[in-house]
Amino acid sequence: MKEKFIVFLGHGAFPLDFPREKLKRYLFLRSKFFRKDLKEREKKEFEKLEKEILNYKRTKRNDSHFYFHKKLSEETQKRLKIKCFFAFNEFCAPLLGDVIKDIYEKNKKSEIFVVPTMFSGG
Repeated sequence: MKEKFIVFLGHGAFPLDFPREKLKRYLFLRSKFFRKDLKEREKKEFEKLEKEILNYKRTKRNDSHFYFHKKLSEETQKRLKIKCFFAFNEFCAPLLGDVIKDIYEKNKKSEIFVVPTMFSGG
């Protein structure tokens, strides 16, 4: 029998206290990345900044979006007795692909339901 999992998917947000100069630089490099206009040195800088943003320490104060998803998955798991996780599209770890991969590696026979939260109100 397949084990069922729910993954709540949020868009992801920048932490409010991430250094502004680094954020500006990241957004500049990101625009070049999407235009496929990054030089090799810029590509390494972009990847480093992206990793730093993804893994930046999240608190209730600097990223309420993160904590909403964490709480939603915990409460849903308690009430439904189904393993629940949360993930993001960008700007915040864990990313959806990583969560799906982790679940699948541990549970080859699984059903994973991804519930996008960015379409729900409040």
